Amino acid sequence: TQSNYKNVLTRYLKPSLGYYHIKNLTPRIIENFSQSLLDKNLTNHTMEIIISVMKKSLRMARFPYELLNTNLAEYTSYPKRKLTVAELARKNMMI
Repeated sequence: TQSNYKNVLTRYLKPSLGYYHIKNLTPRIIENFSQSLLDKNLTNHTMEIIISVMKKSLRMARFPYELLNTNLAEYTSYPKRKLTVAELARKNMMI
């Protein structure tokens, strides 16, 4: 799990959000990052993991570290790409 989190940080979070000072992050920046994951052709599950790691990081920045007054990612939505016909067919076969 720890190596998976590190991978998420190095591959997705740092390149996109790492150049912002934590006090300069806004909910809009967080939401734009979330929606930008759709352009990377990731699975819905991978996007959920990335957003979960980001949310947990920002939650911890608020408490216990007290770097933020609010959790900026509290209302960030999980991006969800539409399934292709082939993916829908595979999913229906599993049911």
